[in-house]
Amino acid sequence: MYRHKKFRHQSLVLVALALACLAGSAVAADAPPGDPLEMARSAFQAAESPEARLAIVKTFLTNHRDHPGLGAVSAAGPNLLAGEMAEKELKLAKDPELKSNLQGILLGLLSEPKYQNKMQKLVGEMYDVADMSYVEHLEVIRAAVGANAWPTVDNHVAAAMHLATPEAFREAYPDRDFSDEYIAEAGRNRQGLLQTFAGWSAANQGQMKEALKTFEAAATMVRTSFFGLPENDLYRYWGYTLLNISELEAGVEKLALANIYNRDSDAGEEAREAYAVIGRKQAFDDYLWELRQKHAPKVENFTAVDYTDAAHSYDSLRGKKATLLAFWFPT
Repeated sequence: MYRHKKFRHQSLVLVALALACLAGSAVAADAPPGDPLEMARSAFQAAESPEARLAIVKTFLTNHRDHPGLGAVSAAGPNLLAGEMAEKELKLAKDPELKSNLQGILLGLLSEPKYQNKMQKLVGEMYDVADMSYVEHLEVIRAAVGANAWPTVDNHVAAAMHLATPEAFREAYPDRDFSDEYIAEAGRNRQGLLQTFAGWSAANQGQMKEALKTFEAAATMVRTSFFGLPENDLYRYWGYTLLNISELEAGVEKLALANIYNRDSDAGEEAREAYAVIGRKQAFDDYLWELRQKHAPKVENFTAVDYTDAAHSYDSLRGKKATLLAFWFPT
C-alpha cells in the first residue's frame, strides 16, 4: 500500500515578516539617532541568518522592556523558535491590541503537531465560539490542520457552517455593493472551503469513504479558476487521500493538477514520487504536458475587429500562425 509522508506529519511553517515589522514601524520612523529600536532595526537588516535576527530580537526584548516599540519587535520572531518568546510577551502584555496581535502571531507559530495542546489552549483563551466570525473560524481551522488537531477542525467547521451562507456573507459586508450572483457564489465558496477541511480531517481519522464523499461535495461549491479547477487546497488533500487508499493514478492526477494550476510544489513532488511507483513508460513531464492539454480551456470561434477596423475570425487564424488575444478594459 502506498503511504505518503503527508499523513505522517504535516506542518505549517509560518515565517513572520519581521523586517517589515521593524522597518515599517511608526516608532522606528520617528526614533531619534541612537534610539535602541532604530539600532535594532539596522542590525536586523544587516543580519544574514534567522538565528542572528532572532538573537537581535531577544536582546532588545531583554534590555528594553519599557520601549514604546516593544509591540513591533515582539512580532519580529523569524521562525518557530520565537514561539516561547511570543508566549512570554503575551503574559506580560497589558494593551488589548498588543495582546490580540501576539495571540494571532502565536496561533500561527503553534501550528505544528508538537504544539497541539498549546494551540488548543490558546484558541480557548482567544475566542468564544458563539461569537466568532467566519474568518476567525478559518484561522483556527488552518492552525488546527497544521497541528493535526482534528477534533478542533471538526468543531470549528461545524460551528462555522451557519456563517457559510449568502445571507451571512452579505451581513458580514453591509457597506459593500455586491451583486446577488456574487453573494450566492461567495456563500457556496465558504461552504466548499469548510467541506475541504472536513474531508481532510476525516481522511486523517481513517474515514476514507466519508473523506472522498466530502471532497466530491466540496468540488461543486468552491471557487474555481479560469481553468475550472479549485483555487484552494482541495486537490492536494483529495490527491493525498486517494494515494493512501492505493488509487494511485487518480491521486497522481489530482496532485499534478494542483501543481500545474495552483503552483503547489509539494503536491508536484508527491505526484512525481507516486508516478514512479505506477511504473508507466511515459516520462512524468510528458504526462504533465498531456494533463495541461486535457484541461486547457478551448476557445470557440469568434470574430473581432483589429485597430484598422478589419474583422478577423478565430477560425481563419487557427493553425496558421500564433495568435495573441489581448482584452483591454477600463480600470
